[in-house]
Amino acid sequence: MYTCYGKLHLSKDGTKVEWDEYYFSDYNSNGTDIGYYYNTTGEWDTKVSEELSITPEEFSDKMLGYEISPIKWNPIGDFK
Repeated sequence: MYTCYGKLHLSKDGTKVEWDEYYFSDYNSNGTDIGYYYNTTGEWDTKVSEELSITPEEFSDKMLGYEISPIKWNPIGDFK
């Protein structure tokens, strides 16, 4: 039932995650069915998100449009 996905990037100084798009599913505003939500804060909180009027298929199709990009780690030395 619960799904989340989105697009993010690191801040210029590399210390913070900044969300461009964040989608998730949760109970709808009536608490009876699944609702689909959007925000740009990365919060899984229906109160600070827009409830979307889309079908489960549209929600899944949107998720399929994202590409996973692994982050390359650059070792800077051994820490003991």
